[in-house]
Amino acid sequence: MQPTIALDRTLVAVNVDGIVHLMLELTAPPAVGAERAPIDAVVVLDRSGSMAGAPIHAVREATCNLLRLLGSEDRLGVVVFDDEAQMVLPLASHEPDAASVRIRAVEAGASTNLSGGWLKGMEMLSGDVRPEALRRIIVLTDGHANAGVTDSLSLCGLMSAARNQGITTSTIGFDDGYDEVLLAALADAGAGNDYWCAGPDQAPQVFAAEFDGLASVVAQNISVEIRPTDAAEVAVLNEYPIVVVDGGFQVSLGDAYGGERRRVVAMYRLNAPGAIGEVDLGELVIRWASMVGDVALRTTTISVKVNATDDPGA
Repeated sequence: MQPTIALDRTLVAVNVDGIVHLMLELTAPPAVGAERAPIDAVVVLDRSGSMAGAPIHAVREATCNLLRLLGSEDRLGVVVFDDEAQMVLPLASHEPDAASVRIRAVEAGASTNLSGGWLKGMEMLSGDVRPEALRRIIVLTDGHANAGVTDSLSLCGLMSAARNQGITTSTIGFDDGYDEVLLAALADAGAGNDYWCAGPDQAPQVFAAEFDGLASVVAQNISVEIRPTDAAEVAVLNEYPIVVVDGGFQVSLGDAYGGERRRVVAMYRLNAPGAIGEVDLGELVIRWASMVGDVALRTTTISVKVNATDDPGA
């Protein structure tokens, strides 16, 4: 993991309490693997009433996981459907954190117009074609179609027609009561794959299997210990798991895929330094298990410092 830090200010007033914001960015090394064609994918996400509760949470988080897996040459669109279909994200490369906010805002609605959602995805992939890209629609649903086109034969006909245009369809079933027979038939007609996903934690494996060589984990169990001095109090502004450790607290960032960036934003509340010169705010201790080459535990420590000045503009 390659760390960089940025401070919103490096000069603070010597006799006044102040605030300094810090952003730590960790960049994972590229994954080692075979080259693949770029991906143009549209996720068609079921938000019907039958998906309320744990299923809608699972499909939202699975879609957010896919955003992390995609490479710089890949594009993703997201469509949601209940009785109507709606585009949430256009077919493009997206910044995962910003796009995830929009996806997590999706709530369960009414009926299950699976055909309407799929047709919207088909429209998006047909309107902006890259000849070199793999084009695929991925339907995340419990498979209980009860609006729009609902019979299996007609739905399979839609998938088959798209396959002849170079757009394949895969299905991922969520919830224990999903319609396994229908989703398998749709994937067969669409020349794709069908999966059952137990929840968001299984989603990376499902998507990696769907796109051979899509991504691999290059760093596991990434954590950042923030150890402030008596010069400041610190608060983390991200919503990561945090535990208290000796000398400060530890922020858990989970695993990282090849080329992925993780960011931690913290706010330091400084006491008035009282003397001109360098002010030591503490250190950041970054730990992770490297999965590139031989598996090894890595640690990097970064000092955080600012300068106190009597400049009235500080």
